[in-house]
Amino acid sequence: GAFSQTLWNDHCVQGTESALFVGPIMDELPEDLNKLLRGNVPLPVLTDTDNRGNTFYVIRKGARTDLDSYGLATENDGITTTSVPFVFNHIANDLKASGVAETNIYIGGLATNFCVEFSNKDVHEYLVPMLRVRDIKIMVGIMTDVSRGIPITVPGGAWPDLGSATKRMAAFGTVETTTDRIIAAF
Repeated sequence: GAFSQTLWNDHCVQGTESALFVGPIMDELPEDLNKLLRGNVPLPVLTDTDNRGNTFYVIRKGARTDLDSYGLATENDGITTTSVPFVFNHIANDLKASGVAETNIYIGGLATNFCVEFSNKDVHEYLVPMLRVRDIKIMVGIMTDVSRGIPITVPGGAWPDLGSATKRMAAFGTVETTTDRIIAAF
């Protein structure tokens, strides 16, 4: 059958300011990763480790012009899978091989009640189980101060209601956090 979707205006375009993290987080990233994010490097995953031993994985999404991509792992047609489950498995293996016992994942951006919420769901459905099976403790956080949603109200708070988006994410175990708290944890 026919598949209906909304193709949104261009936003968070790779290689532009709109795709960067907020200044304080960019300042905390390793120099090489910072340069890659500022450039137009066509890689779906960027990674680097800073001089404190923090490893950063930046997973990019939504590069197709013909199919919207709210989540990380499954396109909006509900059928097409991205490379992210493979990437998640690679990350889980890297973390285990490095002796990591605990990790934090932070999600944020545009739009809270679309891409951020669907990506949160994919992290919990794909990455969290991969980490748990490797005995790695995980915390997932939604960066509320750098996430903005589309002002939609749905009676009862069902998706895509913006007011209850963080509540729906919390149902997966995601906690609300801010960039200040993340930077303090570095």
